[in-house]
Amino acid sequence: MQHAENEVMDLTPFLEKWREQGKLTEERPEILTAILRSFFLMALHKREIGPGTKGRQKDRVV
Repeated sequence: MQHAENEVMDLTPFLEKWREQGKLTEERPEILTAILRSFFLMALHKREIGPGTKGRQKDRVV
């Protein structure tokens, strides 16, 4: 869990800035970090996952 906690701490300044700009909801930082991580991993493993998954993932998040 330490890794996840570090990610939240590293992204907190960005999340706060985006929230102030009205670009984010009032979701917990842990949830937003997990969403960002999932997009990164999807891009990293897109060949293994297959086509068409990114759109479905985006639909679920948005």
